[in-house]
Amino acid sequence: MKKILLVIAIGFVFISSPLSEAAGSPPEEYLKMKNPFKPADKAVLERGETLYNRKCMGCHGEKGEGTGPMSTKEFTIRPFTRDHLSVRPDGYLLWVCENGLERTMMPAFGPGSDFNLPRDDIWKIVTFIRERFGK
Repeated sequence: MKKILLVIAIGFVFISSPLSEAAGSPPEEYLKMKNPFKPADKAVLERGETLYNRKCMGCHGEKGEGTGPMSTKEFTIRPFTRDHLSVRPDGYLLWVCENGLERTMMPAFGPGSDFNLPRDDIWKIVTFIRERFGK
């Protein structure tokens, strides 16, 4: 009986902890969001690239492989592979950028965070990431 209660308690802590969000569980409203910007818009891609170079490249790297200068053995950075991006809707990427991921090196970049990027700028980063690394 004690073993069963311990397993239930451990399961509850894992499921209810922020780690479950770090594994990729944004609110449903984000998963339904559509990116208002198109990769055909050159100005959008240029702005997204500029922001990526300033805010993201240090961790994710120039080619999105997760080997930027901030990557270490202790803190591996998820690369932007086609497989990784193909199973995540744009709203998921927006959510991660806005809110960060607890227990990882991924900080929040959204309004009200230390970085305080407007949502439109984050959408432009998402557009750039998809265009550059998702093909």
